[in-house]
Amino acid sequence: MIQKREQEKAKQNLEQFFTEKNLIVTPNPMSALDTVQLLTTDDICRLMRVDRHVVYDLANSGELPGFKKKGWKFRLQDFQRYLANQVEKE
Repeated sequence: MIQKREQEKAKQNLEQFFTEKNLIVTPNPMSALDTVQLLTTDDICRLMRVDRHVVYDLANSGELPGFKKKGWKFRLQDFQRYLANQVEKE
């Protein structure tokens, strides 16, 4: 009985740690990839109201992290981080 309570407490502590660190735990790590939201160059252009060459320049310089797979793709989280950094600079 005590061992079961200790296991449950350890599980809760671990879950709290992962929540605080914004970590995702999944039995199948590949399933976590399903939750990644990707933006295209066109998406970024619409959101920022800029021309494609601006997005290409940001991507090629590494200022806006992305990868090429049938055109540039950007993780939503990386784009949000980029915007937050731009706001801090102002």
